[in-house]
Amino acid sequence: MSYISKEFVRPFATVLRAQGYCPTGIARRLGDYGECDTLPLLLPADKVAQFCADGAALLGDPDLGLHSALALPPGSLGVLEFGPQVAPTGRAAVEFVVQHFSLLRPVSRLRLENSHWPWRVTFTPPADGPPNWELAEHEVALVVRILRAAIGADFVAERATFTQRRSGSEREFEQFLGTSKVEFGQRSTSLVLGAAAVQRTPPKADAGLFAFLSARATRELEEVRIRVVPSFIREQLASMLGKQAPTLSRLAVKLRMSTRTLQRRLEQSDTNFHELLDAVRAEKATHLLDTTVLPIDEVSAQLGYSSPRAFLRAFRRWTSTTPTQWRRRGDVLRAPPAA
Repeated sequence: MSYISKEFVRPFATVLRAQGYCPTGIARRLGDYGECDTLPLLLPADKVAQFCADGAALLGDPDLGLHSALALPPGSLGVLEFGPQVAPTGRAAVEFVVQHFSLLRPVSRLRLENSHWPWRVTFTPPADGPPNWELAEHEVALVVRILRAAIGADFVAERATFTQRRSGSEREFEQFLGTSKVEFGQRSTSLVLGAAAVQRTPPKADAGLFAFLSARATRELEEVRIRVVPSFIREQLASMLGKQAPTLSRLAVKLRMSTRTLQRRLEQSDTNFHELLDAVRAEKATHLLDTTVLPIDEVSAQLGYSSPRAFLRAFRRWTSTTPTQWRRRGDVLRAPPAA
């Protein structure tokens, strides 16, 4: 399962409120949170996509993604917005946005192809992320808005492509991008930038301030990734169980980071790989025993154990009982003890 920062929900909720709709009812699809302001740091991408699609349908607005990006007040994106404005060159501004865009989407990133002109900025969400036009439009519009504020109001893209297909007129979005070359149903979602758009010096260029903000953005990005550990890495580990032997190196590949970096982030979250794996297995084991009639050896296999005997030993350590006794007790509300 992939996740999206809650900051992606706020602007959509703002547009809904501005049109006289309370977003709370739609936000309940994201979980039992009640209000958008009480949402956790990360939300399941499929639920965010549904929230955005429901909002667009409610308003009858096929460009809700664009309007939500434009509704953000100046300065609301913090260092991601201010950094490019003081970049010494247009090139540095684009590179800054690409490098630090994960401040908004911790498990996603942008990819920059700049070995020759034109440049291409490609949006690379997680492979299991759900396709959603509103989110794609919002992300692209955010990047254009940030670069336009930094490089100049006449900043335009040469071309834009989207993996999503959409119905209705694209005229408003084309006008915003400054190009009629907008293609849908393509292999990637990307912005194509020409030399004229990038080879300019931002009016507020300040090399010293840019260096300071770059360092700050890097620290903030590291902090965001650390906070992802409890909610995201556990999900990724759980998805690996029963499919392949869960190892630190395989988890690192799944998370698109080095083994050393993953170890460091786990340490910063006061845990390690074996403790995390044990906790995830304990949680999934009791869930399977409470909600299914799977044989014990099948439960063991789904947890990634080499043998049922190894699972039985671990389960006794977690609960001081056996899987069979656990089921007989019918204690389906009992939370698994901390590993």
